Amino acid sequence: MLVFWLFGPVFTSALGLVALAFAGFFLTLLLVFYFSNWRKKSVLEWFMKKLALKKYLLGDKNGEMALETEQEVFRFFSLKNKVFWQGLGLAFLEYFGFFVRAVILVFFITGSFEIVKSLAVYGFTNLASLTPLPAALGALELSQGFAFSVLGFGFNKGAVFSMVWRATDLFFCFLGLFFFVKHGAEAAQDKLLNVFGKQGV
Repeated sequence: MLVFWLFGPVFTSALGLVALAFAGFFLTLLLVFYFSNWRKKSVLEWFMKKLALKKYLLGDKNGEMALETEQEVFRFFSLKNKVFWQGLGLAFLEYFGFFVRAVILVFFITGSFEIVKSLAVYGFTNLASLTPLPAALGALELSQGFAFSVLGFGFNKGAVFSMVWRATDLFFCFLGLFFFVKHGAEAAQDKLLNVFGKQGV
């Protein structure tokens, strides 16, 4: 949204303020989470206490399970946990790869190599995925058409971008399915051979 403040005169300042408000809200939640983790305090227990439901949380089997799950989450997101940093690194590489893909597609579709505008396009791609629609059907096309129009590329090029983006997603899905079936079948075959081999069949 900050990019559209600079390049999108169609946007109003109120819309940008709403975007900043959402970003600030999620950042506040993240800070509360890590502050509670640092103090070894239960966020879930605090919420239940505020809602006067603490007795149900502590006196119920499901409540105890919820607290144990919360502690597992705290342990995973600990800054001392090596697996957390590995997961964070892989997530960063994944989204960086998506951003590079957006830059390449914008370049080939529009002939323009502009990192900031490509970042805006990529941001609207992620925004479309937040809509409660299966596979963001229609939302991706609409958001990209709008984004491309505001950036001066044209609505039609935004529609082309969304179709190519979906095509690459499908390609990687089918590629992953192929490897899953191939290696999954081999693993299942080895497992069955081991089981029947131990039984002497």
